[in-house]
Amino acid sequence: MIRLPVGCTPYLAVVAFASLSAMLPAADVGVAEVLTLKEAGLTDDTIIAKVRQNQQPLDLSVDQMVELKQAGLSAEVIQALLNPAPAVASTTNGSKFNDGFPQEVGVYLLKENRWEFMEPELVTWRTGGMLKSIGTAGLHKGHISGVIDGRNARVQVSPPVELFIRAEEGVAASEFQLLKMDIRKDLREFRALTSGVLRAKSGSERNAVPFNPEKVGVQAYKLVLTQVDKGEFGLLAPGAVGSASMSSSGKVFAFGVE
Repeated sequence: MIRLPVGCTPYLAVVAFASLSAMLPAADVGVAEVLTLKEAGLTDDTIIAKVRQNQQPLDLSVDQMVELKQAGLSAEVIQALLNPAPAVASTTNGSKFNDGFPQEVGVYLLKENRWEFMEPELVTWRTGGMLKSIGTAGLHKGHISGVIDGRNARVQVSPPVELFIRAEEGVAASEFQLLKMDIRKDLREFRALTSGVLRAKSGSERNAVPFNPEKVGVQAYKLVLTQVDKGEFGLLAPGAVGSASMSSSGKVFAFGVE
């Protein structure tokens, strides 16, 4: 492995990188080589470009990832080592998504350093203690109550919880509702806000959980819950409340925090 002085100038760093590119075949770009490039003063973007010449994912150990992080390598460099293939730009409603996050519209959960698509669970709307059809919307004093079968979501995680939303065109992450469920025998129950109704008047503040999504790309939002209590939660999609369409109603992305 070739070692370069830490204090070399940017010009010498570029020359050194060109030399390394010529001397190191793509298949040999691994942890040691990436650390060498970092010590030489190369930027993360340049290192990632070199890594992607490899086109072969590396099975990094936990110790290797910790070593890379302690050396000042970004998460993007580590992800490039795990999966060197660049994000493929796709088009949805005329917008190109090339921000490195999942391209398909939906909600994703970060598990073991990978974004996993979350399948929604079905909600039955009700009001006044009686189950109502989706068409009636179950509106009652500015809120709507929903129930989900089962005491626990299929997905159980430990904090911090990291979610990613690829929203449809014209939809913002702030239109989603993050709700904490109440457990009722073999059901999970919650109250959700209806459009245009203040939370203080709806009685649903007991279930609503404040959240601050970060916009990370086109129609792309990241949500990190660091301080979250144990329990059952759900991310309610826009349009799920008060819609007469069965296809857009009863969609909640549920997860439990252990």
